[in-house]
Amino acid sequence: MNIFQNLCPHESILMILGIVLFAALIFAFIWSVVKEKKYAILLPFFLLPVIMVGYPSLGSIKYENNKFELENQKQKLFEGDFTPEEYEAFTTAYLAIAQSCKSNHDPEAQESLAEAQLATGNYEKAREIANRTLNLQPGNSAAQEIIRESSEQIQRENEFRNNIDNMARMMALTESGRMERGEAAERMANILAGLQPPQNIEPRDALVMAKALAYTGEKKSALQVVEQVMKNPRISREELTRAARLKDEIENDRFAPPQQEGIQDERIQQNPALSPEILNQQRLKLNIPLQLKINSDQ
Repeated sequence: MNIFQNLCPHESILMILGIVLFAALIFAFIWSVVKEKKYAILLPFFLLPVIMVGYPSLGSIKYENNKFELENQKQKLFEGDFTPEEYEAFTTAYLAIAQSCKSNHDPEAQESLAEAQLATGNYEKAREIANRTLNLQPGNSAAQEIIRESSEQIQRENEFRNNIDNMARMMALTESGRMERGEAAERMANILAGLQPPQNIEPRDALVMAKALAYTGEKKSALQVVEQVMKNPRISREELTRAARLKDEIENDRFAPPQQEGIQDERIQQNPALSPEILNQQRLKLNIPLQLKINSDQ
């Protein structure tokens, strides 16, 4: 077993110097005893190599604990219902590993970081870190699966955003009086019938989707999406205000279509991805910050 595995360069140097210093002190101690010299003065110096050798070991233990903590918090994220406190613990564990030089040559850590990015919906970053994992450990099956799934989610995300942008334009035209509400509802129903959201979506895109669902008469599904946004542990005050206003408008049938039943029966109910039950499991994108400080807007 390589005792220098997963040590940073400065920790390896510190450990080597500690071992050399300890050997030198042992030699000096034996020489003093043989020559009947005073050796008591050497005893306090033995503490120094112990610290020099022990410090990297303690760092490795802390690093492994952070990896274990990240795995625990990541599992909670996959299960949903993530609280702001749990998100802060997740972010702290993630950054403790990502900012450690130990992770630069630890494929297991890189794989865990890639999974965390995938779980939070940062697909490009997940693919980038998974590629780093493969550079460290060619043939890593988990990293290959992350790359495959990330690429699939990126494609789905691009298609989803195009549809979201189209529906946002229709809403703007309707609210400015340049498109009939019935026509807008019909067109949005056609889009929603084939809409396939990615694993994680941006809160702003979720609110557009909720509004589109309300336009086509899917009030229950629309409210489900808005409530998911409002429970987001990283939601800003501005987003929370916008979501609360939209929720109030949906509850008061502000966007209800003129011919609700025809649209509802023919289109929306044919897309199981937009049922309230599935939307209840929809996750929102959580950006992992580059520093430990959590947004004061929470």
